[in-house]
Amino acid sequence: SKVLSTRHEQSLDLYKGIDDHFQGQSATTMMRSQELIDNVVKYLNEYAAAKRGQYRSIIHGNPIFSSAVFTPENRIVFLDMRSCLGAKLSLEGDLNYDLGKVYQSLIGYDFILADKGHLISGEIIETYLLELIPIFEEFVDREYSNTVNWTDLKMITVHFLLNSIPSLKNFQHQTQLYQLAVDLYQKIMPTKSNDNTGVLI
Repeated sequence: SKVLSTRHEQSLDLYKGIDDHFQGQSATTMMRSQELIDNVVKYLNEYAAAKRGQYRSIIHGNPIFSSAVFTPENRIVFLDMRSCLGAKLSLEGDLNYDLGKVYQSLIGYDFILADKGHLISGEIIETYLLELIPIFEEFVDREYSNTVNWTDLKMITVHFLLNSIPSLKNFQHQTQLYQLAVDLYQKIMPTKSNDNTGVLI
């Protein structure tokens, strides 16, 4: 959450541009970036303080689908392991981090990076993703019962989406990621995100 706050502070012009972009669409009501980021940072600070992270001795660190390879032996191999906690080299970490990265891909992250974000709302891809998400949720509930809190996991995913925005150079990709982040946040926290505070009219 500290990284997210720092990146936001270092990219105020960028986020103002994103706010202005959605404000210019008269039919769109969108949370302001400052309000969204403050809410996410507050939530994740509480997550850390309450020690809700699920420690594992080994995690991948970046299992997005762009890091996956399907081998001739019908095996899925994930590349680009992060192997660090801050500046410390380590394989250990929070299970929710890995699961949040997978969820990030399931809602369309890789399509945006590949400049195919427009396909997310297309009938074929939308149906495909909508079918995959329940499969993933059932897998997580089965394999990690009584371990994973879905609100925590999805809020971590919102954090990943927001954290990725400043590293991208394409403004369309940045606004698409922001839209994904807001949509997911509003599903998690519908009451907080649908009031008039911090909303672009």
